Amino acid sequence: MGFSAFIIFISSLCVNLLQLINYLTIRFINIDIYRQINGYLQYIIYSQVVAVAEWWSHSTITFYFGDQQTLDQFGREHAFVVANHRYEVDAVFLWMIAAKTGTLGGCKAFGKRELRFVPIIGWSFMFGEYIFLARNWQRDSLNIGHGLDRLMAHQRPIMLMIAAEGTRFTEQKYRTSMKFAADKGLDVHYRHHLLPRVKGFAYSVKHLKQNYPNCAIYNLQLAFDETREVISISNLIKGIPMNGSVYLKRIPIADVPTDSDQQTADYLYKLYQEKDDAMDYYFQHKQFPGQKQLHKPSLIPLIVLWTNFVVFGLSLAYILFTVFTSGSVGTIIIASLLIITVFVGIYFAIRSARIAKASTYGTIEGKPHNNKKSDLKKNYLSKHLVNGNNDNILNNNHKEGKNQLG
Repeated sequence: MGFSAFIIFISSLCVNLLQLINYLTIRFINIDIYRQINGYLQYIIYSQVVAVAEWWSHSTITFYFGDQQTLDQFGREHAFVVANHRYEVDAVFLWMIAAKTGTLGGCKAFGKRELRFVPIIGWSFMFGEYIFLARNWQRDSLNIGHGLDRLMAHQRPIMLMIAAEGTRFTEQKYRTSMKFAADKGLDVHYRHHLLPRVKGFAYSVKHLKQNYPNCAIYNLQLAFDETREVISISNLIKGIPMNGSVYLKRIPIADVPTDSDQQTADYLYKLYQEKDDAMDYYFQHKQFPGQKQLHKPSLIPLIVLWTNFVVFGLSLAYILFTVFTSGSVGTIIIASLLIITVFVGIYFAIRSARIAKASTYGTIEGKPHNNKKSDLKKNYLSKHLVNGNNDNILNNNHKEGKNQLG
């Protein structure tokens, strides 16, 4: 698997180069053509991961559609997807879901600005017009609106994903999250989710509702049988199968109240209660309710993967053979260092996806805060994260500093 990972890494860097060329040329001539080309290039990168999951580890995804409208519309319209964030393989399985519905090249998300400088995935995000956040609400409140406008202008369906919990679920974060909710007097009692962060969701929904009333929200719930499988990136790389189940329910954006932030907050809390109940149902019955569809592994991602193996694998083998038989000690040392650098990069990329490396949100329970920055952040969260006061968040966004956007 090591050599395969090396080939995927190198081929993805080459796709990044093609994305850069497309960005510097076609984008200035015709933005629609630029977006279509970039969608194909993004598909090449993501589909290799999908192929590894489906054909190497033999992982599967089973769909459960909440109603016929969801089945008919998902993947055929712009979608604002509210997903749970429980597993370190969430991104892989979300890409598998997108591949089944023809939107893998149109996957979008919110991300930290720092991701723009991360090779492959971060660069692909940047060229794909993902919405990057500076963790400063004065900037982000403007950037989100412009970002949504760009994405809604895409001619092909896009799937904009938001994890309103803001970070991956862990037991420690869960305890801190529920304590925070209780301290604020919120009537929420989740069992499988963290308290969702309202601010970014409220702003996005209000903007979409006002400007794109035909856009739809999709409630997406991903689950695994945790009594039978260990859900991890390392197991996927080892070829151990994981069998995911996903529940989908379409929600017309007109159904979301946006007259006040408190109304939107109450709606989001209620939605996460429904997501919590769905997880209870799944853990009890080992399936979600709704219309069931089991999809076979996708063939196109496998073709893309093998094409890259043949093209880049043979090219790389020839280059390495030439280098190591050249007799030049300096050239051999440089080539060896480059190979080691690539494998180190792959190692840290995998390590960063592990659950132990998730956000530190909620992991400082009981520890003293000895610096002003931590105290300022804590005060801001207490005041604004959960809409536990009478201030209108959206009207005050020009006065606020740091945010915690989901």
